[in-house]
Amino acid sequence: MRGILTNLHTHTSFSDGKHSIEETVRAAIDRGFIGIGISDHAYTPEYRSSMKKDLFDEYLTEIRVIAEKYPQISVYAGIENEYHCWYPTKGLDYVIGAVHYLPLVDGGYRGVDASVRDFTCLCCEIPNYIQRYYDELSAMVIKQKPDIIAHFDIITKFNAGGRFFDTHAKSYMEIVRAALHVVARTGCIIEVNTGAISRGYTIDPYPEWHILGEVLQMGIPITVSSDSHSSDDLDFAFKETTQRLIDIGFTSTRQLIDGCFTDTPIV
Repeated sequence: MRGILTNLHTHTSFSDGKHSIEETVRAAIDRGFIGIGISDHAYTPEYRSSMKKDLFDEYLTEIRVIAEKYPQISVYAGIENEYHCWYPTKGLDYVIGAVHYLPLVDGGYRGVDASVRDFTCLCCEIPNYIQRYYDELSAMVIKQKPDIIAHFDIITKFNAGGRFFDTHAKSYMEIVRAALHVVARTGCIIEVNTGAISRGYTIDPYPEWHILGEVLQMGIPITVSSDSHSSDDLDFAFKETTQRLIDIGFTSTRQLIDGCFTDTPIV
């Protein structure tokens, strides 16, 4: 059993995705996946496109119904949880943890990935915002222990060409390595996320390639996902990403196989 057989980071019309759960599952079958995870955004007050608070039970039920309807593929119930509004995870097969917001000194939150305008404001409003982001990520990993860490360096989303900071700078990499050491101690999986590539924000996945070299050295498990908001993007850039991971030195990815996270040969 080899290759990228599953995708555990997908969004449907239950939150900010374009297609229904069933359409997403059918697309996964068409692409030859043996497993697909539905991981809509859990209810978050700051995020208008997150799942409505009273829809979680319906969401979970629909995933189970669709799973029974399509026995040729394993359909898993997941959620993308926000650190500052951690939704109860009972009944789920896995949890993706994310930091999309940073707390402001005077109260409230500022989005990390909402828009260039918001990020520009964040840089002015939050001292040492890079350190603060990775501190929040580390705290989430320790306190919430998600199965998968979403878009590890999403803080780079609007940083094309080093617009805001240099991701190769010694000071930046020291902060990143400290966060990776926290991840390494917990056993959490880091996703290699192609979502920002498919939406035209970056040319690298999350994390950036040079950070993935550090991930490999620290022995942190990875999984490949597309963070898809459309069933058209379920396997976006998987072939190219797989080859690059092989070139870096990865030999396996951790995938959800028969309900268990399993290290699976990458080629």
